[in-house]
Amino acid sequence: MAAFMVLGTALGPAITGVLIDLGFDFLPQSLGNSMYFVFAAVLAALAGARAARDLPKVNADALHQSMAR
Repeated sequence: MAAFMVLGTALGPAITGVLIDLGFDFLPQSLGNSMYFVFAAVLAALAGARAARDLPKVNADALHQSMAR
């Protein structure tokens, strides 16, 4: 997982630089990044809602008691 974060950190400035060289200003890139992050957040929220609906419910008290043993 850490390798992907390092890769993303390394590629981000390079991709931004190439896009600037191709004539894309930084503001449109930022707006595109923002739209991507909003889209990803919506997908994550939908996945969380579906998981909450489809996964079995856990009794929190029973879980805490079993962990205390």
